[in-house]
Amino acid sequence: MKVICPKCGHLIETRGDKNIVFCSDCSANFDLEQGKKIFERQYGALTNQAFTCLTQKGDYDRAIELYEQCLTIVENDLQAIIGIALATLYKQDFKNLNFDKIIPIIDKYEISLNAENTFLFLTFVEDVIKETNKYLRESNERLFKDGKCLSREYLNNYEKSLDDILDIISYFKDGITLCSEEEKNTFFEETNLNEQLEKLENKVKEFKEIHHEVLENEEELSDNRIIIIDTKSLKIYRAVMGVELFFAALLIIFLILGVTINVMFYYFMIIPFVLGAIVYIVYYQKFLKGR
Repeated sequence: MKVICPKCGHLIETRGDKNIVFCSDCSANFDLEQGKKIFERQYGALTNQAFTCLTQKGDYDRAIELYEQCLTIVENDLQAIIGIALATLYKQDFKNLNFDKIIPIIDKYEISLNAENTFLFLTFVEDVIKETNKYLRESNERLFKDGKCLSREYLNNYEKSLDDILDIISYFKDGITLCSEEEKNTFFEETNLNEQLEKLENKVKEFKEIHHEVLENEEELSDNRIIIIDTKSLKIYRAVMGVELFFAALLIIFLILGVTINVMFYYFMIIPFVLGAIVYIVYYQKFLKGR
């Protein structure tokens, strides 16, 4: 068990069989539960910071750095290991693919797929499947032109990635057999993970059967990132959602006025309702339909 001294902040490994812990750094005695709570709070803050970098800020190098710090504190912490693997996958681009790094990252540590870790592992498998499908979709839409790949470098990376993805799928299948049966069955009640893996595997095998040539005059993508955020569409979406929230607020106001002042206000509710519907229909027809 690991605890932190409340006086000097020193990390201490203790057996946890005594209620009082001695800190060799500052010679202080402190309560075991107090030291455990400080450790959990500080470690939780570190993992939250790493998770924010991974999922919200897109600062993948910083996320890897923070998760590696976590592993120096708690060895073989699967949450941190998965964080490193996902950050490594998310930071890749068409010229620097990282599918071949995923298995070595996991195998570097001693992981037991017990009841506690099974859910984390299976969720990780789902995340990798989603990211891989995005990569395959973007690859086929952007790396190929008139049936030919833009460049030899892109094609070599793409073909290698297909083999690496198949290795990952096989690795995941083996890993799933080692998971806690009870937790695995519960997870499978809510998701078709095996079906997702099979579907992805068949898709990749089909892609491997296709012979590609390279454009005579090779081309370069203007942006090698796999997922490019459409900032214009995002701004339009936010503006539309803002308008919809405004009309929703008007609906609530007219409803309250109808209850408290006069039932005639109920009839005014149709105005924001109709306007909100019109705004959404226009948005759908101009920006969503056909995507």
